[in-house]
Order: sequence, then structure tokens, then C-alpha cells
Amino acid sequence: MIARASVIFVSLIASTSLSAAFDCDTANHKAAFAKMDTAFKTGLLQTAPGGGGLTVLVADALWYGMNYPQKQRFAEELTCAIAGAGKGITEMRFKSLQTGKTIGEWKLTTLNIP
Repeated sequence: MIARASVIFVSLIASTSLSAAFDCDTANHKAAFAKMDTAFKTGLLQTAPGGGGLTVLVADALWYGMNYPQKQRFAEELTCAIAGAGKGITEMRFKSLQTGKTIGEWKLTTLNIP
């Protein structure tokens, strides 16, 4: 189920224009929220337990199925979905759902991959 859902999710990310900067306006917020809500409901994404800032667990099939521009857009859309139109998140950590290891860090507007 997760592998199939990750293929569908990656195709949704790939179908958007990655060359243009992502603008978290009201329309994009609604679309991003719907997409990320589906990702959480299907188990592709989970919030990590505990404190220490915002950490999202990401299914390996999803994360490793995306190239860097797609991961950057994914992080932008997730930020938009969580924060809301016209807002942002300064830091967010991505960890593997399968291993718990850090696979990415979002700082301001940039995704860093270890």
C-alpha cells in the first residue's frame, strides 16, 4: 500500500512545475493541505513523537523516489500545508519512517540532505 501510494504521490509532485518558485497563496495552501493530508492518512508521512521541534517521518519509498528538486518542492508544499497561506516554518526535520535516521532538514527556504 505504501509503495503504491508513494508512486502516486511522487507523480503528483512531478506533475507540478518545479522551475517556478512555490508561492503559498490560498489556492496553493488548499491544494498542498489536501495532498499532505492524503499522505498522512495513507501512512507515507507521520509526525514524530516527542519534542525537539517539528519532525516528520517519511516513508523511504516516497523519499527515495524523488530527486532533489522534487524533495525541495515536497518540503515547500508540506510547509505551506502546515503553516498556512503566506506563512512559513523556520525548521523542520525529515526522518526515515523505516530507520529513524535523519534524511533531510528544512531551514527557512532550503532543504539540506545529509
